Amino acid sequence: KEFYLKRTGPAAFRTGDAPDVNWVVFNLSGASRKASLKIEGPGLSSDRSLTLKVGANYVSEPLRAESSGTLSARLLVDGLSADSLETPAAVLPPGWRTAHSLPLEGSLAIPADAVNARLSLVRGAGDRFLQVVDDLIAYPYGCVEQTSSRLLPLALAYSAMQADAAPAARQRLKNLLISERLRLTKMAGPSAVFSWWGSLAGEDSAFMTAYAYLADRRASAALGLVLPEKHWEGVLEAYRKNGEAEPAFRTALILWMASQMGLPIKTLLEGAWKKLDAPASPSAEASADADSSRVFAEEGPLQKNMALTLMSALARKNGWPIPSRYADGLPQARRALDDSKDPLAAALRLLDEPGERTLQEREEAAMKVLRLLAPQAPTVDRALSLALLQGTLSRPAAPTASEAALPRGIPRSAAQAKLPGWEPGPEWVKEETDSGLASWRYRGALPASVSPPSVSSAGFSARLSYDRYQTPENRLPVAIERRLYKLEREEDYFTLEPVDGDWKLSPESLYLDEIELKPEEGRKFRFGLLEAALPPGAEIETATWGIAMKDSEGGEVKADEAVFTPGDLQYAVPVESLEGPMKSRQLLRFSQTGAFAVPPARFLRMYAPADNAVEGGKSPVSRTIVVR
Repeated sequence: KEFYLKRTGPAAFRTGDAPDVNWVVFNLSGASRKASLKIEGPGLSSDRSLTLKVGANYVSEPLRAESSGTLSARLLVDGLSADSLETPAAVLPPGWRTAHSLPLEGSLAIPADAVNARLSLVRGAGDRFLQVVDDLIAYPYGCVEQTSSRLLPLALAYSAMQADAAPAARQRLKNLLISERLRLTKMAGPSAVFSWWGSLAGEDSAFMTAYAYLADRRASAALGLVLPEKHWEGVLEAYRKNGEAEPAFRTALILWMASQMGLPIKTLLEGAWKKLDAPASPSAEASADADSSRVFAEEGPLQKNMALTLMSALARKNGWPIPSRYADGLPQARRALDDSKDPLAAALRLLDEPGERTLQEREEAAMKVLRLLAPQAPTVDRALSLALLQGTLSRPAAPTASEAALPRGIPRSAAQAKLPGWEPGPEWVKEETDSGLASWRYRGALPASVSPPSVSSAGFSARLSYDRYQTPENRLPVAIERRLYKLEREEDYFTLEPVDGDWKLSPESLYLDEIELKPEEGRKFRFGLLEAALPPGAEIETATWGIAMKDSEGGEVKADEAVFTPGDLQYAVPVESLEGPMKSRQLLRFSQTGAFAVPPARFLRMYAPADNAVEGGKSPVSRTIVVR
C-alpha cells in the first residue's frame, strides 16, 4: 500500500486515565499528499485534516478511558478511503484484581464493579474437574509452584481430552503444555533442584523440587516423552539434602509424589513418622482463612492429621506396617478430615478411603470436593487436590461392565457432547475453554443480576465467574513506603532527585522506583509478593549494567538485578522471607504521555491471599501521574 495506518503504544488503561493515543500514518507514494483521519471509539471522536509528508507521520489524540471497546481509524487521501484500522482498547477498573466464582442456583446479584463475567454449564464430576483445570490454566503464573500448578492441570486436561476433540483445540492445549514445560525446566537451579521462584528468589526446597518433578512427569507422559528413570531420582537427592527442613505434611506430600513417580520410599517413610511428634502450632487454625493454603501455612492440628492419614495410606498400599503409636491415632485423624471443609483434606480422605466404590459413588464423592475448589484458593492446594482426585475418578478398582467400556482418563459427562439447546442472549458470546468445555462471556455493561438457565432438570448446574478490582483491606502489620527518584547525570554517575507530591514525569528520563517494606518488630512473613502498580506504557529498564547511582549523601545505590516479574499495568517482586526492613529498587521508564491514576502498592502473602498490607495502611495512597 502507498498509505497505511499503524497504532502504537499500550492497549490497556484504567478507568479515568487520559492518555494521548498515537497512530502512525505511512506515506510511501513519493510525494506529500492531503488527507484526513477519522477516529471513533469509546472516549474519543476526532476528524483531523493532515498533510502527509513522505514516510512516517505521527498523530496523537487525547482519549478519556471510560469503557472497553474498539478504536476505529479511517484514512482518506484525496477524498478516497486509503486504509482503515480497528484496534481494541481495554479499560480496567482501578484497584487490584480478585477472582470470584459462585454457583448460579437462583437469581444472583452482580456487584456494580464486576467485570469479565463468564457463565459455564457442567454436568458430572468430569466436567467440574475440567472447570477447575481451566481456572488453574488461566491463573497468572510466576514462581516454580505456580508454574507447576499450571503445568499439572494442563497435562491432566490434555490426557483427558477425547481423541475425537477438534484438532485445533488439541493442538492449542499441546502448545500450552510444551511452552509451560519449557518454562519450568528453565527455572531449575544447579543439580536440577528447584527453589520457590527459580533463580529470582528462594533456597533449594525438597517440596518444590518434588512438585516440579511431578508436574514434569505428568506433562512428559501426556506428550509421549520417555525420560530415563534415573532422571527422576533428583527428587530423592533433593530430599536427602533439604528434606529435614520440611514439616510433617509437606514431607508426606513429597513421599506421595515420589511414589507417583515410581521411586522407592520405604526407608524414607520409616524415617518420616517421627515428624508427627513435633508439636502443632496452636494458633495455626485460628489464623487460617478459608482461602489459605494448607500446604504452606503454619503447621497446625489439621495438617498433622492430613500427614498421618496420607502416610498411613502409603504404608497400607504397599503392605508396610504402621507404627502402633500412630495407628492408634488414625481413626481420630480421619474424623478430623471428615469434619473439615478443606478441599485438600477431603481429597486426601478419598485417597485413604478403604473399601470399594462404584464409579457413580466415587464421582459423587469427588463432586463434593470439587465444589469446594474456588478460584481464589491457592493454586498449589487446588492442583494437588486435582492430582489426588484423578485416581478417584479414573481408576475403578473393580469396574462394572459398563464402567469397563469407559475410556481411561478423566470421565467426561455427556454435557460436552450434547449441550442443551440453551442460548443465554445476544450479550453472552459462546467460547470454548482450554480444556474443551463450553462457556459464555458477557459483552457490554453487566446487568444488576443474572438468573440461572432452565436446564437444571437435565442435570446441569450453572456457575457464574467474574473479576473485581478493589483496594484490599490492610490486614498485615507491614508499613509500605514508595518513593520515586529522577536520575540526573553527573560525570560518571547519576544522582537521585526525589519526585515529590504528584508524579510529574518526562518520557525522556530514567527513574528509580524504591519501595520499602517495614514489618512489625518480631514478625516474620514467608512467601510474600510485593506488587507495584504502573501507568500504561511504563516498564522496568532491565539494562542496569554500567549505571552507577549515588544518594544525596554520596552513598552508592544499586538497582535490583532482574528480581521481578512483569504483569499488566504492574510489576511484582517475590519476597520469600520478610523478617525486617527491606527495599526493592527498580529502574523505570514512562513512555506513554497523558494523565493517570494508579492504586497503592501492596504486599500480600501468596498462600493467604486475604492477608494484605497496603501503601498508606488504613488510609491507602493512590497517586496521580502526569507524563509530558
